[in-house]
Amino acid sequence: MLALELIDSGLVLARSAGQTSEVLAEAPGVAILEEQSTITGDDAAHRVRRSPLLAQTNFWRGLSTNALTRPSRVAQTTADIAFAQANALLSKLRDTESRVLLALPGGYSREQMGLLLGVINETGVSVAGLVDAALAACSLEAAAPRVLHLDFELHQAILTVLEYSGGDRAGLKRSRYEIAPQHGLLAIHQSWVEYIADTFVRKTRFDPLHDAANEQQLVDELPQWLSQLQERDRINISMSIADGTPEIELVRDDLITAAQSHYTEWLRLVQGARVAGLGSVDEK
Repeated sequence: MLALELIDSGLVLARSAGQTSEVLAEAPGVAILEEQSTITGDDAAHRVRRSPLLAQTNFWRGLSTNALTRPSRVAQTTADIAFAQANALLSKLRDTESRVLLALPGGYSREQMGLLLGVINETGVSVAGLVDAALAACSLEAAAPRVLHLDFELHQAILTVLEYSGGDRAGLKRSRYEIAPQHGLLAIHQSWVEYIADTFVRKTRFDPLHDAANEQQLVDELPQWLSQLQERDRINISMSIADGTPEIELVRDDLITAAQSHYTEWLRLVQGARVAGLGSVDEK
């Protein structure tokens, strides 16, 4: 059976077979609305800064049938965009797989869940069931009395509290969740983009945000720089432009400081969900 995790910072499509599972595709919930087509996933993400007026990054969370402010001929609503991405992920598999299990984060209304079922079923792959995404992420862990699961979507962070209950159907169950708007992946990345751009201006007088192509290059390079900073305290980074290759030093602690407001909010979420004196809490 297929499983699709609908965390829009990185939708994950996987397939299980017995005790093994295989990730088939992963893509951000990003779209570019061209007049005759809808581009989704990584291809769209690499064009967001070049074509901001055509970009859509909140269609999974804002799932509805309301008309878009800037529709295209083939996408009039966020549901149309969600279908385009779901169809792109599932279309190559519907001849061999007929059902998909959806892992959905908290915060969707009943109306949105009904619309979501219709969107997925329209791809030709039927929905076998719904499961809470945080619960699914923790399902293979040893069941503690209380588990906190913090996830980062594109536009918000969501903390889910899972608690163990006994009885005939013992196991972890979602007890509540809390959302921090404006503290998702896009916001923290923007904090880092602005800090790096400011550092380029101060050190080299080159402004990466002055030109859309350079801005997109910075955004595309950011994940690689962050990966390097996991292993090193500081790295030298450069950008290729028409009249040179400006270079600066990037320091891990400076990036942490630049994103401090987001870390503070995430810490507030976690601390607000913890129970004083409860020592057996797992935080995922």
